[in-house]
Amino acid sequence: AEKCVISYAKLGIGRLIYQLPVNLCKIFIEEIFGDNVPYDMDEETLTTINKFFENNLNVSETSRQLFIHRNTLVYRIEKLQKSTGLDIRVFDDALTFKIALMVVNYMKYLERQSPARIIAIGFLAVILTGSFLLMLPVCVKPGVRLHYVDALFTSTSAVCVTGLIAVDTADTYTALGQTVVALLIQIGGLGVTSVGVGVILALGKRVNLKERLLVKEALNLDSGRGIVCLVRNVLITTLCFEGVGAVLSFLVFSRDYPPLKAVGISLFHSVAAFNNSGFDILGGLKNLTGYQDNVLLN
Repeated sequence: AEKCVISYAKLGIGRLIYQLPVNLCKIFIEEIFGDNVPYDMDEETLTTINKFFENNLNVSETSRQLFIHRNTLVYRIEKLQKSTGLDIRVFDDALTFKIALMVVNYMKYLERQSPARIIAIGFLAVILTGSFLLMLPVCVKPGVRLHYVDALFTSTSAVCVTGLIAVDTADTYTALGQTVVALLIQIGGLGVTSVGVGVILALGKRVNLKERLLVKEALNLDSGRGIVCLVRNVLITTLCFEGVGAVLSFLVFSRDYPPLKAVGISLFHSVAAFNNSGFDILGGLKNLTGYQDNVLLN
């Protein structure tokens, strides 16, 4: 099927409709159509309606362009009036019908896209990708035998920020592997959709309607207004807090580890702490118990 791409600036009233919560859309449609919601209009009826609107409710011009008799067009309009209760020859009814039709198409679009399913698939894709990366030889320390189920468990736990581990992160994974774990924690903490939108913004591209809908669903927002600004502010705030946390952590870890390793440990634990993941890379399954009395780190 052919796809028509329309820029956001040219959507007109669609910019308002496509930010409405789904529950309000359903209430509006039920109030307008009752039990006769036009979800599946035949091609002839849709063509007639669209052409009638294109010709500014002009019956004569519409019938001429459709190559049908004027009475045939009137018959189709009256048939539509009987099923919907709206006479599209009247401006108020035509406006109501046009908006209602846009809302119906919007709801059908949402049903086809199923944001919840896409978000779930996104998390699954990140978990599986993370598990495969953690199995790479460059991510596993020499002499360590890692089973895929352990890598999958680690990836799942990191993305879901549960803090549960099957193998010690520091003793099993190299610096690259630990970086992968940190990235999985960050993606899981912020959400796949938020990180995805952040990447799009970083690349200087525009966030389209589908991506806005995904973020709205993921963040459980009532409206899509200001989503891009919200995500941008969340990402900037996250980086600022994690940056400050890394600096403060470095002041503590630099006393016990070489500078470069102290930087890595500080960055990892700042990300882990901010996202409340419970992971550590100190080794020996000892976590941060050795620093429980350190006021600055706590």
